[in-house]
Amino acid sequence: MLGINPGDIHSLQKVPIDEIRKTHDSFIVANKKKKRDNPFSPVVDGKTLLEKPLNALEKGIAKDIPLLIGTNRDEMKFFEEKISGYVSEITSEELLNRIKYYLKDEQFVKDLINSYVKEREGILPNEPMDIFGAFQTDFYFRILAIRLAEAKSKHQKNTYMYLFNWSSPWMDGKLGACHALEIPFVLGTLDQPGMDIFCGKGKDAETLSERMMDTWIAFARSGDPNHKNIPKWLSYDAVSRSTMILDKEFKIVNDPFGKEREVWELFNFR
Repeated sequence: MLGINPGDIHSLQKVPIDEIRKTHDSFIVANKKKKRDNPFSPVVDGKTLLEKPLNALEKGIAKDIPLLIGTNRDEMKFFEEKISGYVSEITSEELLNRIKYYLKDEQFVKDLINSYVKEREGILPNEPMDIFGAFQTDFYFRILAIRLAEAKSKHQKNTYMYLFNWSSPWMDGKLGACHALEIPFVLGTLDQPGMDIFCGKGKDAETLSERMMDTWIAFARSGDPNHKNIPKWLSYDAVSRSTMILDKEFKIVNDPFGKEREVWELFNFR
């Protein structure tokens, strides 16, 4: 699209950034029309990337490096509301068809939907649009994070998992514990202009931020996130699946949303 031969890095470096952005946007639109996702995904080329990262981790690459990993409970609500244009309601049939677009196998999709509906009954909203958001959160974020932690924990005892559940007050709470919400808490920037709208304010928010900052600092120093102001954080493994819930209260939960995770065991991301 830029008229540059493959491998000609010098010509690519001379292209003005505005032209690259414009071409990038056109490329994304063209791929969406063809129903292709992630056109810029990493490529195993045998030179820069030798094999799929998860495979390499399972073999023990980076085994000496501790890992602190986690996701937000409602990652995709940010994209539904702010980027994609929020649709408040879909039918059960539309839900089935939307997820089939990703996973193809209709029986697997039905089993997955049923697990979400049952697991969230009386705990979280479980209407079709809520379930679709939960599915996308798992598909793009949570399940892959879990599989990465599983692979690392086989070789590295200092592997820790969290689930961030603090909900944003913005847009009447529609965003939930959305993508990027945890960042101001980790970086201690709740006092910056506009952050109170996105993150909330008050003693509970400040306490959560202080505990998260201490947690990240402790991990950076020693590879262990534990400190005196949180419950004992046990390392992650594929048996107990110890996960720290980050919210008004810090608490350890073994295998949160476990029934949903179990159904995903039947799906191979590779």
